[in-house]
Amino acid sequence: MKNSRLSASLLKVADYPLVAALINRRSRRFAVGMDITRGPLQFSSQLPPMPLAKEEEELLLFAGIGDTGNNIGDMAFDEHTDTAQGTGNSEGRTLMNFRGRTIPSACGAHTSQIFLTNDDGVFFNPCHHELPQHDVPSSIVKVSNQRLEIPRRLPYMHAFNQPYSNVAGSTYFIPVTSVVPIYLNLLLLLLSEEYGFFIIDTENADAPCGLADFRQSQGGHLYEQPKDGRIMRLRDLDSMVAETAAIEQGIICQNMMLMTQAMGLGGSIQTLGSGRHMLGCNPEVFEGLGFQFEAATRSGVPSNPIGRLPVWNSLLPPFVKSMSEAVQTVVKSKFGPEGFYRQKGYTPWKPETFDVPVLAHSERTIDAAIAFCEYVQKIYGRFPAHVDAFRCAYTYQAHHLDMDFYDMHFKQGAYTKTQAEHQEKWHGGERHVSKY
Repeated sequence: MKNSRLSASLLKVADYPLVAALINRRSRRFAVGMDITRGPLQFSSQLPPMPLAKEEEELLLFAGIGDTGNNIGDMAFDEHTDTAQGTGNSEGRTLMNFRGRTIPSACGAHTSQIFLTNDDGVFFNPCHHELPQHDVPSSIVKVSNQRLEIPRRLPYMHAFNQPYSNVAGSTYFIPVTSVVPIYLNLLLLLLSEEYGFFIIDTENADAPCGLADFRQSQGGHLYEQPKDGRIMRLRDLDSMVAETAAIEQGIICQNMMLMTQAMGLGGSIQTLGSGRHMLGCNPEVFEGLGFQFEAATRSGVPSNPIGRLPVWNSLLPPFVKSMSEAVQTVVKSKFGPEGFYRQKGYTPWKPETFDVPVLAHSERTIDAAIAFCEYVQKIYGRFPAHVDAFRCAYTYQAHHLDMDFYDMHFKQGAYTKTQAEHQEKWHGGERHVSKY
């Protein structure tokens, strides 16, 4: 790859083979400056902790949530559907934007961002991360001057991660997903004429989640009869959205691991002991990332993380006036005067492809979505009911590897030529040669 605008660091990895990265990707947890004081792999690093350079962190952020231009949007936008049979493809309108990233995202939502902590503090990346280029300032925002000190005990950190996680010199990446925009967009799909799902709350005597007036028996468009197979439980819907968010974070971490191999660093994907604690649900013990948690008005229902002021807010009150405004905000972002479906030149298709605009969500679909959201907010005192508005499930740590540890304890092949040459190629040091 040759491009005079690309940073020198990106050029170092641009031609690294994808297949080689897939084959050689490994969790390599032992960083320079670390110690293992017990067990058969006891080792005390003779090298000081070495923080990642800014360029190394930038490349990892790009791998995780990099901006790669427009997505293709190659979905059928056929409005002629058989709603009774549940067939058709009118829901191309579920796309939430046309921006492409290094990761896939349901409906092109791309509501995951990354916090990171290193020896210099805690930082937030507030937008899609651009391809590293010469003389382009970073978009990263500093939110704390100190490394995030995660308690090395349960429930904050799994026991098996405690010797390795968030050590001096490492960079600890924390993907977080804003769930509400994805949820609202999914509602506009499920409650459309084409899908017509009827959602019931099995934890509230099978209440129709505010959708009673939208049932077919009441002249509406939602299928309430079990024979139609379109009745969904509220808790199942919430679980589906939570899984969608967690999958996206896993892919972010996998991309970072592939970039780590291409760069010759060490690192590992880690599951969190408690995502809610990482966000900051118990600041008296662990401040976490400092998200604001709002108490639910219903007894026994947990508080909800609604934003990390001042850098990131949810589509929830008090940041919007009501759940009605939240739904309308999603609709407007797509089909309003400045919505991405209405911006000339923003869509990926040739101008002559669409001789009519993509049709917006119907009014009764929007009304049904609003009625559902107002029900959940009223009954549970929060939105969503059973999944948090922000979700954090996985983290990724990258660090400089102490290869003496692997030379002493492991057979040949525990690291690759890329790791052995990292100091020489990236920092002007010496190529690693085994002492054993």
